[in-house]
Amino acid sequence: MATSFEDFKGKVILHAQATAQEGQVERFQVLGRAIQEYIAAGNEPGCLTFRISRSGNHFLFFEEYANAEAVKVHYESAPFQAFFAEVKAGTLTVGPPTTAFYEEI
Repeated sequence: MATSFEDFKGKVILHAQATAQEGQVERFQVLGRAIQEYIAAGNEPGCLTFRISRSGNHFLFFEEYANAEAVKVHYESAPFQAFFAEVKAGTLTVGPPTTAFYEEI
């Protein structure tokens, strides 16, 4: 498991977990769906899979990218930036999300 993806040569698998603050589950889902819709509209062709699962207020992200550049494009997208702005503001999640990167073999 890596905490960075920049040196990966092939597909990048991202696994992230986050816990929504009490009363913020619906907002978390709205922001997550905005990212999903942006990707589904073809705005990130390098994003091969973007899935969010939920158990209570705990969320799991499973993402697959064609390469490291595609992850960078994702991080620069407006919906991701909107989501992360609320994470950084401390109003959405309990602490920061945990993220791990894997290179497909």
